[in-house]
Amino acid sequence: MKGKLAIAGLLLGLASPHLAAQSTAQQFVSLASKPHSGRDYFNELRGAQGFIHYTDEYVCFHAEDGEPGFTVIAKGADVIEMLKHNGEEVTAQKMAPLKNVLIVQTYYKGTDYKLRVYKKDNADESYSFEFDEPILHGKMTYSINWLTGLYRLKVFSLDQSQTVPILTTAGKCELIHPEAYNGQTAKP
Repeated sequence: MKGKLAIAGLLLGLASPHLAAQSTAQQFVSLASKPHSGRDYFNELRGAQGFIHYTDEYVCFHAEDGEPGFTVIAKGADVIEMLKHNGEEVTAQKMAPLKNVLIVQTYYKGTDYKLRVYKKDNADESYSFEFDEPILHGKMTYSINWLTGLYRLKVFSLDQSQTVPILTTAGKCELIHPEAYNGQTAKP
């Protein structure tokens, strides 16, 4: 079970950290002396203009303080609307099949891990991604309340159970560029 939890952690974005130009020893001392949270890493990337893509709509932080990871998500329909708003009609039309998806980019210690596209499950706000990695055949499901920004992420080992998750985490999402939404209050 520990092995499957480790694999689930990797799928949630626990990639190896990005080493700066400093030596490994300096990097280790720097990280050990000043812990960074996911929000710290996000703010650093945002300050460096790291979130300028249409898919950089929401940032989500785990409920556990001090967790060094975060996730950037976008609703496919919102990306399409933003493309149209900016006069990119041809690209918006090409993206039409992605209207009911959630585009998810995970980060760990400021380094992006993997972009995944989650399909909308049903009428509620749940999105799933099924995978078949060498060690784990599973499914990850995001359930999001867009009014509050609260989310729950469940990871299932489909070889064991399709209804009982092996890992559940939760947190809150917020708009990365609230100014782009002209003060709409329906978004968190």
